Parts: sequence; C-alpha cells; structure tokens
Amino acid sequence: MNDKPDDGGFDLGEADRLLTTTRAVRRRLDLDRPVPREVVERCIEVAMQAPIGGNQEVRRWVVVTEQALKDEIAEAYRSSAIPYLDEKSQDARGRSDQQERVVASARFLATNLERVPLFVIPCIEPGTDLSSNVSAVADYASVLPGVWNFQLALRARGLGSVLTTLHLYQESRVAHLLGIPAAVNQVALLPVAYTVGRNFKPAKRVDAQQVTYWNVWPTPQ
Repeated sequence: MNDKPDDGGFDLGEADRLLTTTRAVRRRLDLDRPVPREVVERCIEVAMQAPIGGNQEVRRWVVVTEQALKDEIAEAYRSSAIPYLDEKSQDARGRSDQQERVVASARFLATNLERVPLFVIPCIEPGTDLSSNVSAVADYASVLPGVWNFQLALRARGLGSVLTTLHLYQESRVAHLLGIPAAVNQVALLPVAYTVGRNFKPAKRVDAQQVTYWNVWPTPQ
C-alpha cells in the first residue's frame, strides 16, 4: 500500500493510526488528572466540523464539571447500568475473554463514573422524531459524526472517552438536573479524561472482506 501523502496531503500512516487506535476507554481513564477547559473547547470546535444534514446546525454540547452534578448523574447512570451488567454477568454463555473484559471494564466505569474529571453530553435540538426511522437516522447522522470527531480530537491530545447511553433510561432526570429543555434530546454521555498511557492498539475485528458485499447481498449457502 502506498502511504505517501500524494493525494489527500496527509500522512496516511498517522491518520490511520489515529483512526484505528481510538478505543472505548474505561479503566484507563486517569481519574486524578484535571482536564483544562480550553482543551475540551478545542475538541468541540473540531467536532463541529463534522458533516451535518442540510447544513442545519442541530448539535449542542453540555459539559459537566461540578462534582454535585456528576454525583447525581453517575447515580442515575448506575440505576440502569448495574442491573444491565448484572444480567450480562449471569448470562456468560459463549462469551469470549475479550467480551468478559468489556463487561468488567463497563462495571468499573459505572462504579467510578463520578470520579471522571468531566462529562460531555451531546444533544440534538430540536429533538428527534423516533416514530420515523428515516427521520431518526437523519437526525442522528448529524450528531454522531461530531461525537466521533470529538473522540478523535481527544485521542490526538492524549485523552480518552467512551460513548455511553445507559443514562438515557433516566434522560428526564438528567435533563432536570442540567436544565436541558424538553424539546432537546440527549444522545449520549461521554466521560472524558487523560488516559493512563497512550499505547492503544487496533482491536480484533472481523475481516472487512467477510462483511463487505459488492452490488448484491450474498445468497445464504
């Protein structure tokens, strides 16, 4: 493969390394190191450059740093996360060691969430029409690329995060805490911190050729 920056003008090796080693970080979040406000603001600026549908800006970002608010949001998160993880732990049939580690790290995060330096809650305004798949997909397609941009920008600066959604079972409770209007939908919660070490590696994934279909879906054998 030719990795020279002939076409796009980028160092493809570095670009691919960033894209393939930006992991969901839970256990390796540094719970003791403060995160400067200006770093978060710059990462959100990068996130805002992600594509949006119809060029209509619907993304909103709520950054939570106050400990009392983090405590209450973490408790709301745990109220859904712990029963969910308990169920996962009880039904371990056919699960790989890697999947077991994911469950363990998710439990660690749920137990220690309020200790993370800050939370970022991406939102969409106006809210999503969940009765229409077309509408919902179009709306989320205007938000989630920005979330990924944000996570890449964090990784490039030595920080990490993980996209979590279990607090959404308590969305109205969290909205009340943060003063989020009823017409606004929360999309996720991202705990943000510097990482303990930076030696993240590509994950084990299915071979792309096995799940890439050209022109037609394959006929079952």
